[in-house]
Amino acid sequence: MKIPIIAASLVRFGDLWEKGIEDLMKEAGELALQNAKLKPNMIDSLHIANVFSQEMLSAIAYEKLGISNSVSVNAADASGAVAIKEASNSILSGQSNFAMVLGVEKMTDFKSNEVLALTSKFLDKEESFAGATVQSQFAMITR
Repeated sequence: MKIPIIAASLVRFGDLWEKGIEDLMKEAGELALQNAKLKPNMIDSLHIANVFSQEMLSAIAYEKLGISNSVSVNAADASGAVAIKEASNSILSGQSNFAMVLGVEKMTDFKSNEVLALTSKFLDKEESFAGATVQSQFAMITR
């Protein structure tokens, strides 16, 4: 069975110092709901793709969008793909008629050394000790 995507939205990328992650969630979520012609109470499950936030994104989703049944998906660089898969599974299992996926990240709030420290958690200790980063690993794979 194929699961249709009935709407999508995208907010502007950039430094956006004047906005917090909750502002970006609200903007993207409201636009997606508008494009899908759905109300928040029609969403049976919300799957929030995010890697680095330490905030309670499910609570923020309820506060800013009025969607209560949400879960944060943290799967490193695959967070978006896993969130889409989980939303599809929710529909296929009959738990949801409408599942929403929302990807949000606010990388500019971190300093470069903080990003390296966070991403190094995705590597083996030996790789990290040797000076490897997630970015260098992807560069070697791409090459």
